[in-house]
Amino acid sequence: MAHRGSAIAFAAMHGWHLVVAAAVFGMPLTRARHAIRWLAHRVPPIDIHEAKQWQRSLGWVGTCLTRSLAISARLPDSEVVIGVRRENKRVLAHAWVEVGGGPLVRDDAAFETMARVVVSRARNLGTGPISSL
Repeated sequence: MAHRGSAIAFAAMHGWHLVVAAAVFGMPLTRARHAIRWLAHRVPPIDIHEAKQWQRSLGWVGTCLTRSLAISARLPDSEVVIGVRRENKRVLAHAWVEVGGGPLVRDDAAFETMARVVVSRARNLGTGPISSL
């Protein structure tokens, strides 16, 4: 029975990521951010333990941006951080999730922060309507 529950959770996580990726690639980014936030308020939040599981399970599916948006939208009080670093005369860009001022995955700290995007709900807002973007 535990296997069935984990299979359903796995399918739900990947389904959520697919919805987020469709929004990112299918509409203007500002509108996608609004849509992702609106949808995230209609499904249960995840905790930091689940967020780390999602990070491992999603692996290289999609892009770092779609994975980070999918996780952060469901993880209260988190942010998507977009950063860059130079490597062999190239500039690399990466997106990751931060919660409590630190990265969800330690390796992400090797990038210089360029932007922060909030798509998650604040813990004190619950599941009510979004008051501002």
